Amino acid sequence: MAAQKAWRLRPDYADVTLFDRMVRNEFVPPREIAQAQDERLRRIIAYAQQRVPFYQQPFSGHSVSLADIRGVADLPRLPVLTKIDLQHSAHELRSLALPEGESLCGVVRSSGTTGRATEVLHTVRNNVMFARLLQRSYRWHRFDPMGTEATIRRGGTIPGMEEGQKLDLGQTFQRDQWAYVGQRSSTGPSIASSRDNPADAQIAWLREHRPQYLTCMPHILEELAFASGDASPTDSLKGVRAIGAQVTPMMRRRIESTFHAPLHQNYGLNEIGHVAVRCEAGRYHVHIEHCIVEITDDQGRTCKPGERGHILVTGLNNLAMPLIRYDTDDTAEVVEGPCPCGRTLPSFGEISGRYKRYANLPEGTRRRVHVVTDALQNMPPQHA
Repeated sequence: MAAQKAWRLRPDYADVTLFDRMVRNEFVPPREIAQAQDERLRRIIAYAQQRVPFYQQPFSGHSVSLADIRGVADLPRLPVLTKIDLQHSAHELRSLALPEGESLCGVVRSSGTTGRATEVLHTVRNNVMFARLLQRSYRWHRFDPMGTEATIRRGGTIPGMEEGQKLDLGQTFQRDQWAYVGQRSSTGPSIASSRDNPADAQIAWLREHRPQYLTCMPHILEELAFASGDASPTDSLKGVRAIGAQVTPMMRRRIESTFHAPLHQNYGLNEIGHVAVRCEAGRYHVHIEHCIVEITDDQGRTCKPGERGHILVTGLNNLAMPLIRYDTDDTAEVVEGPCPCGRTLPSFGEISGRYKRYANLPEGTRRRVHVVTDALQNMPPQHA
């Protein structure tokens, strides 16, 4: 709660209590979380039955219907919704009419792993949750909202830039507030640079502007770490945030040792939004206000602790296009027991990467790969 107070709400949002409730949600007994998740699931299922054609018809090859689902424990009885299902049945997955008070925000496109564009309608409420959950992750990482936030991204994907606006090499895009979270909370400025700049130019840019926080894709951070040699890209950073791709343990160690700052990461996808945030103990904690996560085997059955499986996500806020048991095509490890960080939100272990990269390889390949990578990662550093 003390960390939350650092995020001073702007006058128009001064009466909002949601952020304080979100803090409390992170520490309630697991039984209360399970009950709340069951209730949220029943609501989205009832809505899907009434207004979404895809869920009004029987599931092919399954005798179960949505009416049979009374809680999270019943979800494995339903079929998995794949990316191909989403592409082929996009029109049927759209709500026939939104409830009063709900409105469309727009369409999010994701090429995914199939190479074919996937389009998902989002509501304003779902989009607002994106900003709220991002603020939660900043609080977890103990970011000072009055610091300067920097990002290195492709020009057309920089938050705040108008559609079609380009960012030339050497140019800096500036705003007087942080992207997304600055609308509701007072923040410092944000700056952005194109990732097309060469690494030495990006390092010079960081040293000139001296931001406290940096957000970009992991491979860019790794390139900057290699390009910096023995020196840090800048001594001003208090935190680094990786987005858009997996961070391997070796990448994490190199980036943190070079930048002299902790590396933070969330987990999400365009089709759903923010799904989970990684805590200091290395677990990904699920945003229970926004989604439900399952880790399952190839048949959609719940994995046991220690096993790796598919990450399935059920969205709870997007009434324009509800996705139930959506296969992200990512895999992660099931964990058990309370998290050392003290938070009680449901969690899963390290993300192993895309399922399709292993799907057609000989059985046991993933296990053998992990034996090799674990050995490499645990080797002591070698000095000339």
